[in-house]
Amino acid sequence: MPRRYRTAIAGMIVVLIALNVTPAIMAAQDGEERFRAIAVVMGNIATGRNSYLDIVISRWTTPAEREMLLEVLMQGDQNAFREALAKQEMTGWLKLPDTLRHELRYAWVRAQREDGSREIILATDRVIPFVEAWNRPRSFDYDISLIELELDANNEGSGMAAVGVRFKVDGNHLTIENYGTQPVNLNAIRKTN
Repeated sequence: MPRRYRTAIAGMIVVLIALNVTPAIMAAQDGEERFRAIAVVMGNIATGRNSYLDIVISRWTTPAEREMLLEVLMQGDQNAFREALAKQEMTGWLKLPDTLRHELRYAWVRAQREDGSREIILATDRVIPFVEAWNRPRSFDYDISLIELELDANNEGSGMAAVGVRFKVDGNHLTIENYGTQPVNLNAIRKTN
């Protein structure tokens, strides 16, 4: 059974949808940014399993695209939000070894600090395997993936990835439900270009 209202994941959502945050200065507008992280599973299935995760950001989500996504999200319809996110122009991609790459649909610099450090939020619709789509278990409804990168001035740091989440909106209050028990830790993140 999924844990609700996990503090770490809830923090990612607040970062993603906070309406009162002024848009951060977009870093590295001219060209893509490539990162490599060590992804470590901390949940109750395959705990401790790890792998490299390559992340490429080829463009940043525009303020107009972000505003549109926020409006759809606050209407509280998970399917409508997933569809709106899936229709966004690709912002980059993710790739584990020996897998196909998966396109990112949202890339936002949440904070760009004076010391050069920054927070980046990434989101995409989750890859749903054929068997899951056919059988439609409860996990089928957790169709968004979120990633948070916390980078220092040298573009090194850590982060986390929530592979399957579902949003719930009650008035102006947004919470998320994470299908897994823990997000995936992203360790030893470093820029590779």
